[in-house]
Amino acid sequence: MDWVKVRSFVIRHRITIGDLSLLAAVLASAAYIAFDVDIFMHESQLTPRRAVIELDEMALLGALLAIGLLIFGWRRYAEQKREVKRRMAAEAHARTLAYEDVLTGLPNRRQFDDALVAALAAPPRSGGAHALYLLDLNGFKQVNDVHGHGAGDEVLIVVGQRLRGAMRDGDMVARFGGDEFAILAHHLAGPEAASNVALRVIEALKEPIAGGDANHHIGA
Repeated sequence: MDWVKVRSFVIRHRITIGDLSLLAAVLASAAYIAFDVDIFMHESQLTPRRAVIELDEMALLGALLAIGLLIFGWRRYAEQKREVKRRMAAEAHARTLAYEDVLTGLPNRRQFDDALVAALAAPPRSGGAHALYLLDLNGFKQVNDVHGHGAGDEVLIVVGQRLRGAMRDGDMVARFGGDEFAILAHHLAGPEAASNVALRVIEALKEPIAGGDANHHIGA
Protein backbone atom coordinates (compact mmCIF):
# COMPACT_ATOMS: atom_id res chain seq x y z
CA MET A 1 0.00 0.00 0.00
CA ASP A 2 1.27 3.46 -0.90
CA TRP A 3 1.05 5.23 2.47
CA VAL A 4 2.07 8.55 0.93
CA LYS A 5 -1.04 8.49 -1.29
CA VAL A 6 -3.20 7.42 1.65
CA ARG A 7 -1.88 10.29 3.77
CA SER A 8 -2.43 12.74 0.90
CA PHE A 9 -6.03 11.52 0.50
CA VAL A 10 -6.72 11.90 4.22
CA ILE A 11 -5.32 15.45 4.29
CA ARG A 12 -7.03 16.53 1.07
CA HIS A 13 -10.45 15.34 2.22
CA ARG A 14 -9.92 16.53 5.82
CA ILE A 15 -10.61 13.07 7.27
CA THR A 16 -10.19 13.34 11.02
CA ILE A 17 -9.00 10.84 13.62
CA GLY A 18 -12.62 10.62 14.76
CA ASP A 19 -13.72 9.59 11.26
CA LEU A 20 -11.02 6.94 11.02
CA SER A 21 -11.79 5.65 14.52
CA LEU A 22 -15.50 5.34 13.71
CA LEU A 23 -14.81 3.51 10.46
CA ALA A 24 -12.34 1.17 12.15
CA ALA A 25 -14.81 0.42 14.96
CA VAL A 26 -17.59 -0.41 12.48
CA LEU A 27 -15.36 -2.71 10.43
CA ALA A 28 -13.95 -4.39 13.53
CA SER A 29 -17.44 -4.98 14.95
CA ALA A 30 -18.66 -6.34 11.63
CA ALA A 31 -15.69 -8.70 11.37
CA TYR A 32 -16.18 -9.89 14.95
CA ILE A 33 -19.86 -10.67 14.40
CA ALA A 34 -19.16 -12.31 11.05
CA PHE A 35 -16.60 -14.76 12.38
CA ASP A 36 -17.89 -15.17 15.92
CA VAL A 37 -21.35 -16.27 14.85
CA ASP A 38 -20.10 -18.38 11.93
CA ILE A 39 -22.28 -16.76 9.29
CA PHE A 40 -20.01 -18.25 6.66
CA MET A 41 -20.79 -21.84 7.66
CA HIS A 42 -21.51 -24.20 4.79
CA GLU A 43 -25.23 -24.77 4.13
CA SER A 44 -24.89 -28.49 4.93
CA GLN A 45 -23.83 -27.59 8.45
CA LEU A 46 -26.93 -25.50 9.14
CA THR A 47 -30.03 -26.86 10.82
CA PRO A 48 -33.32 -25.06 10.09
CA ARG A 49 -33.20 -23.43 13.53
CA ARG A 50 -29.57 -22.45 13.05
CA ALA A 51 -30.34 -21.06 9.59
CA VAL A 52 -32.96 -18.71 11.08
CA ILE A 53 -30.47 -17.57 13.71
CA GLU A 54 -27.83 -17.00 11.04
CA LEU A 55 -30.25 -14.88 8.99
CA ASP A 56 -31.01 -12.77 12.07
CA GLU A 57 -27.30 -12.35 12.71
CA MET A 58 -26.68 -11.35 9.09
CA ALA A 59 -29.50 -8.79 9.36
CA LEU A 60 -27.87 -7.43 12.53
CA LEU A 61 -24.53 -7.24 10.74
CA GLY A 62 -26.09 -5.40 7.80
CA ALA A 63 -27.87 -2.96 10.12
CA LEU A 64 -24.64 -2.31 12.00
CA LEU A 65 -22.75 -1.62 8.80
CA ALA A 66 -25.53 0.64 7.47
CA ILE A 67 -25.70 2.67 10.70
CA GLY A 68 -21.93 3.02 10.83
CA LEU A 69 -21.73 4.14 7.21
CA LEU A 70 -24.60 6.60 7.71
CA ILE A 71 -22.84 8.15 10.71
CA PHE A 72 -19.57 8.29 8.78
CA GLY A 73 -21.29 9.87 5.78
CA TRP A 74 -23.06 12.44 7.96
CA ARG A 75 -19.77 13.40 9.62
CA ARG A 76 -18.11 13.83 6.23
CA TYR A 77 -21.05 15.91 4.95
CA ALA A 78 -20.95 18.16 8.03
CA GLU A 79 -17.18 18.60 7.67
CA GLN A 80 -17.54 19.50 3.99
CA LYS A 81 -20.15 22.14 4.87
CA ARG A 82 -17.84 23.61 7.51
CA GLU A 83 -14.99 23.65 5.00
CA VAL A 84 -17.11 25.48 2.42
CA LYS A 85 -18.07 28.08 5.04
CA ARG A 86 -14.43 28.50 6.05
CA ARG A 87 -13.38 29.03 2.44
CA MET A 88 -16.19 31.51 1.77
CA ALA A 89 -15.27 33.46 4.91
CA ALA A 90 -11.59 33.47 3.89
CA GLU A 91 -12.45 34.68 0.38
CA ALA A 92 -14.72 37.42 1.76
CA HIS A 93 -11.96 38.51 4.15
CA ALA A 94 -9.45 38.59 1.29
CA ARG A 95 -11.81 40.74 -0.80
CA THR A 96 -12.26 43.08 2.15
CA LEU A 97 -8.51 43.44 2.59
CA ALA A 98 -8.11 44.07 -1.14
CA TYR A 99 -10.68 46.87 -1.36
CA GLU A 100 -11.15 48.27 2.15
CA ASP A 101 -9.00 50.23 4.56
CA VAL A 102 -8.78 48.04 7.64
CA LEU A 103 -8.56 50.87 10.18
CA THR A 104 -11.38 53.16 9.04
CA GLY A 105 -13.55 50.76 7.05
CA LEU A 106 -13.45 53.19 4.12
CA PRO A 107 -12.64 52.13 0.55
CA ASN A 108 -8.90 51.99 -0.09
CA ARG A 109 -6.90 53.34 -3.03
CA ARG A 110 -7.60 50.29 -5.19
CA GLN A 111 -11.37 50.57 -4.82
CA PHE A 112 -11.18 54.33 -5.32
CA ASP A 113 -9.17 53.92 -8.53
CA ASP A 114 -11.80 51.50 -9.86
CA ALA A 115 -14.56 54.00 -9.01
CA LEU A 116 -12.62 56.80 -10.69
CA VAL A 117 -12.22 54.77 -13.89
CA ALA A 118 -15.96 54.03 -13.84
CA ALA A 119 -16.75 57.74 -13.35
CA LEU A 120 -14.54 58.72 -16.28
CA ALA A 121 -16.35 56.18 -18.44
CA ALA A 122 -19.74 57.67 -17.45
CA PRO A 123 -19.69 61.42 -18.19
CA PRO A 124 -21.79 63.62 -15.89
CA ARG A 125 -25.20 64.85 -16.89
CA SER A 126 -25.41 67.92 -19.08
CA GLY A 127 -24.12 70.96 -17.21
CA GLY A 128 -22.87 68.80 -14.35
CA ALA A 129 -19.47 67.60 -13.23
CA HIS A 130 -17.67 64.93 -11.28
CA ALA A 131 -15.31 66.30 -8.65
CA LEU A 132 -12.16 64.77 -7.17
CA TYR A 133 -10.75 65.98 -3.83
CA LEU A 134 -7.41 64.97 -2.30
CA LEU A 135 -6.91 65.71 1.40
CA ASP A 136 -3.94 65.80 3.76
CA LEU A 137 -4.75 66.36 7.43
CA ASN A 138 -3.22 69.39 9.12
CA GLY A 139 -1.88 68.73 12.59
CA PHE A 140 -2.04 64.96 12.36
CA LYS A 141 1.72 64.38 12.52
CA GLN A 142 1.84 66.16 15.86
CA VAL A 143 -0.86 63.85 17.23
CA ASN A 144 1.23 60.81 16.32
CA ASP A 145 4.49 62.30 17.57
CA VAL A 146 3.17 63.59 20.90
CA HIS A 147 0.33 61.23 21.81
CA GLY A 148 1.32 58.05 19.99
CA HIS A 149 -0.04 56.03 17.10
CA GLY A 150 -2.97 54.74 19.13
CA ALA A 151 -4.32 58.28 19.48
CA GLY A 152 -3.55 58.87 15.80
CA ASP A 153 -5.62 55.84 14.82
CA GLU A 154 -8.56 57.10 16.88
CA VAL A 155 -8.36 60.45 15.10
CA LEU A 156 -8.26 58.80 11.66
CA ILE A 157 -11.35 56.74 12.44
CA VAL A 158 -13.31 59.84 13.47
CA VAL A 159 -12.08 61.78 10.43
CA GLY A 160 -13.33 58.98 8.19
CA GLN A 161 -16.73 59.01 9.89
CA ARG A 162 -17.08 62.78 9.60
CA LEU A 163 -16.06 62.86 5.95
CA ARG A 164 -18.50 60.08 5.15
CA GLY A 165 -21.25 61.94 6.98
CA ALA A 166 -20.56 65.12 5.01
CA MET A 167 -21.06 63.43 1.64
CA ARG A 168 -24.14 62.32 -0.26
CA ASP A 169 -25.14 58.72 -0.82
CA GLY A 170 -23.31 57.50 -3.90
CA ASP A 171 -20.24 59.69 -3.35
CA MET A 172 -17.07 57.93 -2.24
CA VAL A 173 -14.69 58.75 0.60
CA ALA A 174 -11.49 56.70 0.59
CA ARG A 175 -8.34 56.52 2.65
CA PHE A 176 -5.13 56.09 0.68
CA GLY A 177 -2.92 55.57 3.73
CA GLY A 178 -1.43 57.64 6.53
CA ASP A 179 -3.39 60.90 6.72
CA GLU A 180 -4.27 60.92 3.00
CA PHE A 181 -7.94 60.80 2.06
CA ALA A 182 -9.74 61.21 -1.26
CA ILE A 183 -13.31 62.05 -2.19
CA LEU A 184 -15.13 61.39 -5.45
CA ALA A 185 -18.41 63.29 -5.84
CA HIS A 186 -20.63 62.36 -8.77
CA HIS A 187 -22.93 64.48 -10.94
CA LEU A 188 -22.55 67.82 -9.20
CA ALA A 189 -24.54 70.73 -10.62
CA GLY A 190 -21.40 72.68 -11.49
CA PRO A 191 -18.35 74.49 -10.06
CA GLU A 192 -20.35 76.14 -7.29
CA ALA A 193 -21.67 72.79 -6.11
CA ALA A 194 -18.11 71.44 -6.14
CA SER A 195 -16.99 74.36 -3.97
CA ASN A 196 -19.84 73.67 -1.55
CA VAL A 197 -18.59 70.09 -1.13
CA ALA A 198 -15.15 71.41 -0.19
CA LEU A 199 -16.73 73.77 2.35
CA ARG A 200 -18.71 70.90 3.89
CA VAL A 201 -15.50 68.90 4.27
CA ILE A 202 -13.75 71.79 6.03
CA GLU A 203 -16.78 72.33 8.26
CA ALA A 204 -16.91 68.63 9.18
CA LEU A 205 -13.37 68.79 10.58
CA LYS A 206 -13.75 72.03 12.55
CA GLU A 207 -14.76 70.46 15.84
CA PRO A 208 -11.92 68.97 17.96
CA ILE A 209 -11.43 65.22 17.75
CA ALA A 210 -10.76 63.10 20.83
CA GLY A 211 -7.77 60.80 20.60
CA GLY A 212 -5.91 59.27 23.50
CA ASP A 213 -6.21 61.59 26.50
CA ALA A 214 -6.63 64.85 24.59
CA ASN A 215 -8.76 66.69 22.05
CA HIS A 216 -7.05 67.52 18.76
CA HIS A 217 -7.71 70.24 16.23
CA ILE A 218 -7.39 68.68 12.80
CA GLY A 219 -7.89 70.50 9.52
CA ALA A 220 -7.55 69.68 5.86
